[in-house]
Amino acid sequence: MNIIDDKFKRILFYLETRLHQDAVDMLVQLLHVREYKVGVEFMIDYIDDESIKLPDEINNELISLTKLLNIDR
Repeated sequence: MNIIDDKFKRILFYLETRLHQDAVDMLVQLLHVREYKVGVEFMIDYIDDESIKLPDEINNELISLTKLLNIDR
């Protein structure tokens, strides 16, 4: 399995109960077409806008994913 795919899924699994269903559906679609960068940028914006406090493990996954995808956070 792809490390980026795994990290994306772990973060999405954590966020899916905190997102609107439309947002979850969009992120799942982005995952299927491997548009990870767009999905991660959306996650970051949503987390920041909603002031969601991530557990350390999930936050570390997100940091790692942003580095792998060269996303400024």
